[in-house]
Amino acid sequence: MQHLLDQLSRLLPNSTYRADGNYVADGLVKSPSVKTNWPTRFLQAAWNWQFVNVEGSKGVHNAPYAVGVLKASIADLTDDADHDGLSDKWEIANFGSITAYDGNGDADHDGVKNSLEFAAGTNPNLVDSDGDGVSDLAELQAGSDPLNALNLPGFVVKIYTAAEVEFASEVGKKYQVQKVSDITGTWLPVGSVTNGTGNMISMTTSTRTGGVQNYFRVVQVP
Repeated sequence: MQHLLDQLSRLLPNSTYRADGNYVADGLVKSPSVKTNWPTRFLQAAWNWQFVNVEGSKGVHNAPYAVGVLKASIADLTDDADHDGLSDKWEIANFGSITAYDGNGDADHDGVKNSLEFAAGTNPNLVDSDGDGVSDLAELQAGSDPLNALNLPGFVVKIYTAAEVEFASEVGKKYQVQKVSDITGTWLPVGSVTNGTGNMISMTTSTRTGGVQNYFRVVQVP
């Protein structure tokens, strides 16, 4: 209960608050010093803080009610009741509830996390928010505006590092290229199984691994 009281108090204005629209929570635990120029949502939150704190028992007589009151005020001041990094209003408008997805989800499976969709203002339910034929992911990576159909990324060419794996093959046998970042770890397949041709087989794979070193090998598979 004290944790909730402290969390709410960090969101309330301090004694230097001015009602000029530029208020940013100071993040400090404090006893609310209420001023009449506070917006309604701050006044209501301060009342709820006092209601639970002044009683003295920290909600022991009706814990569910006290917890609910404090959580409601915290949600009102943060617009993020489930603390998933997404605005509750935005989640409800796009997903119908605040529990359907979190910031790490990807509702439209376009490779852009919901938290980035929220920050960018793109539609988390559309692969291509502005309908210009280029996905939100491609536009964000290229630096064009995913909300402006007239702002296209243009012809962009990027050259990245890659590894070429070459091996001799036998007709009638199957081969699989594998990789692992820790030599004692589990080897993972790279690409699909390749049928032997009796000649050298070459395969190129990206080495854009965020600084993680990979080891490669080729194995025969059934």
